[in-house]
Amino acid sequence: MARKSRKNVMLQENTAIPDKEKKVLFKAGLYARLSHEKEENIERGTIETQMELMKNYVKDHEDIVIEEEYYDASFTGTNFERPDFKRMLEDAKTGRINCIIVKDLSRLGRNYVEMGNYIERVFPFLNVRFIAVTDDFDSFRPGTDLMMPLKNIVNEFYAKDISKKVSTAHRRKWTTDEYMCGFAPYGYLKSKTEKNRIVVDEATAGNVRLIYKLFLEGKGYTSIAKYLNEQGIMSPLMYLKSLGYQQNVKTNGVWTKTTVKSILTNQAYIGSAVHGKVVIEKYNNIPLHATDPSEWVIVENTHEPLVDKETFEKAQERVKEISDAYFAKEFTKHPPNEKNLLKGKIVCGDCGKGMRLSPRTTKSYVYFCGTFSDGINPACSRHKIDQEDVNKAVFAQISNHMRCCIDALRVIRELNARSSGMKKYDVYEKAITRQRRELEKVNRKFSELYGDYSEHLINESEYLTLKQQYLLKSEALKKEIDNLLVSQNLYSKNYKIDEDWENLINKYLKCRKLNKELADAFVDKVQVFEGGRISVNLVYDDCLEELLQVKNKREGDLNE
Repeated sequence: MARKSRKNVMLQENTAIPDKEKKVLFKAGLYARLSHEKEENIERGTIETQMELMKNYVKDHEDIVIEEEYYDASFTGTNFERPDFKRMLEDAKTGRINCIIVKDLSRLGRNYVEMGNYIERVFPFLNVRFIAVTDDFDSFRPGTDLMMPLKNIVNEFYAKDISKKVSTAHRRKWTTDEYMCGFAPYGYLKSKTEKNRIVVDEATAGNVRLIYKLFLEGKGYTSIAKYLNEQGIMSPLMYLKSLGYQQNVKTNGVWTKTTVKSILTNQAYIGSAVHGKVVIEKYNNIPLHATDPSEWVIVENTHEPLVDKETFEKAQERVKEISDAYFAKEFTKHPPNEKNLLKGKIVCGDCGKGMRLSPRTTKSYVYFCGTFSDGINPACSRHKIDQEDVNKAVFAQISNHMRCCIDALRVIRELNARSSGMKKYDVYEKAITRQRRELEKVNRKFSELYGDYSEHLINESEYLTLKQQYLLKSEALKKEIDNLLVSQNLYSKNYKIDEDWENLINKYLKCRKLNKELADAFVDKVQVFEGGRISVNLVYDDCLEELLQVKNKREGDLNE
């Protein structure tokens, strides 16, 4: 017996749907990508060329309309962490688009494994059609996936080959007398007549020589930085900005001890070029990283020196003396495990700079503002505070946080164990069961829908309308069930909170003082303000706030 048509089930009036609209099956996202393999690429123009080709393709296909355009300029194809690619995926997940179009497969990416995962798993799972125009690939056309693995391998090989060739070319140039760096070091300018050459900048070269002179006379890094600022000498960054570079950098741009030390240790000032301090090997999937000095490539006499080698060597000897003295003091008198438990988390509440830890005696430390320590910003004060006082305040905050969580959980679970709480829980359980049954019905009708269409029991327009209605109904039911589950949990005898949060509390509840593990687990940021006021932000503060709101609600229910 032939099945009856379900075309009237959930089908609303569709007589007003225009013929042209009935043919539209796919809302497309056009995706273009441009890597930075070639400097001569004009990025925007190349992106537009890709977009134009895809738009022309859509014009010839009445079943596709353009919903959104996405593009990533200057992003390599071997990495899928691209902003607009991720935005496109989110739109595919939410159903805003159900078709992705690219110029060719390489525009999606050049990593064979990830490409295959997206094309063979992710896109089909999201019910997204994928089209590569010039490769004549259409995931909805049978047989088009046969050449996919081969094309992906070729693209990945091409990307690695290009990366390796570029890296090899750079290393070859390192061995020449050319100066292959982005910016000329402070005291030099890029030559206007010769490529990859630097020349002495008479406006700043004297400042470099002055720094070496003051250092060898006995002044320290901070004292030199302070002196240069008092003399009104522009820092390297501000000097670059005055020349029209680094305009997007927002900083006070003053001399710091770090800047001074970098000049005192830079071999560029004796006429040498140093390459390979940091490297990246994309073809081997090795990210940007600092290298050991033994791996550096040093080429001498690439440009005119600003100081002689004897002066430079004397400066290095004093740099080493200062460094050795510091580490001897810090690591002999003060063991590392007694040092900064809040490193990277404690900042000045007034200027935002990280607080630095300094030994006060052989057994105690003090924090002080990092900006003040550089001696460069009179607008910010020392903010001196004992490390012990900070640690006690942070530990008190964490302890109070854990106690509040445990107490709130106990109250909520006790209230939920009462008959009134259990009745409320059962009411939600029945509502969830009803909605789940309704969801099963909708999903069953949805799964049968294509069969009706293939057997010509319903036409294309009816199929599309019903499909959209079932999808919307299914999503609405899932959302309603999720909301009911959340509400039901409020009345559960075993009320649940974030699992990671609860595990951490159970793990550290018996701690009696702050340690590195506890700080790393709970502390988000500590701010120290003028006058010694301390503000502590914990990672799970928002979770505790929600928990206390639930506790107050349940106590309010009891009083109604």
